[in-house]
Amino acid sequence: MNRYRVFCMLMILCLVITGVSCGRLKNSPDMVVQSDIVPEEETADSSVDFNNNEITDAEDALPDVETDERENINFIETEDIPVYTIESVVYKADSESINIKYPRITGLLDNEDEVRLNELIRSEAVLILERYCWDYIDGLGLSIDFEIKLINQEFLSIAYTGWGVASIEGKPGKPVSWFYTTNIELRHVERVRLSNIVFIDERLLDKFRECQFTLVYPANMQGFDYELGLDNLLNRMSIGEAINRLENADSMADGHDTYCYLTDDKLGISVHTAPPFGYHAEYEIELDKIGDIFQLAGFWNNQ
Repeated sequence: MNRYRVFCMLMILCLVITGVSCGRLKNSPDMVVQSDIVPEEETADSSVDFNNNEITDAEDALPDVETDERENINFIETEDIPVYTIESVVYKADSESINIKYPRITGLLDNEDEVRLNELIRSEAVLILERYCWDYIDGLGLSIDFEIKLINQEFLSIAYTGWGVASIEGKPGKPVSWFYTTNIELRHVERVRLSNIVFIDERLLDKFRECQFTLVYPANMQGFDYELGLDNLLNRMSIGEAINRLENADSMADGHDTYCYLTDDKLGISVHTAPPFGYHAEYEIELDKIGDIFQLAGFWNNQ
């Protein structure tokens, strides 16, 4: 019996010692608790999502800009161009009722040229505000977005689209659709207009008349066709007036509504149309069809 009691006491003592040891291991400062480790790919952080090309928690991820907010960022690399970034920046004003998105590009040019390029892009994007008579309106709702039509080491072409509604004496007017473009030759960081891209003469008008262009906007709209979009340019204007309109294209400050853009293989020209048809029509033509009037042929071949 005594041996049995001694055996039981020894067993109890072993269990107590084991329990104390386990307690010390569990609470030891040198012990790493696995549940407190967050895998690197799941770490909650304000950072760029390279899959979705968006910035999450942008206020923490990027510093504030006085009137412009960075919206998202794309990282791009091609065979001909090193890695560069295109940020979508939003110009906001008038209690945020004015929102103009424009691109900010980094990594494409040297630092000094890059600063000049982005200043030029921004100034051209917000130039739309000068189309409104601020002495007569007391409010403006304006939303503009952008699309990059072409970007390489030599040329940048940006198209802007959106809507604006001005208020007079507190009453909102009719919505107005906007389309305008910015074309920049990157070797010298200079703005390029239609008259710098092609020779403006009757040969260009003939290409419209001969349907060498293709109507790309509006597409499949009932009651609208190729000829109707060009009615004002080809039928209601004299040849001299039409040439003058095209010579003065891409001039927001002059109040013209004719703009152009370039893609890898096409020239696009936008002309003004009546409000029921969206205020503008876009026509495109392949570059190999305008070789006789294309002023950038040498430049294009040297890319």
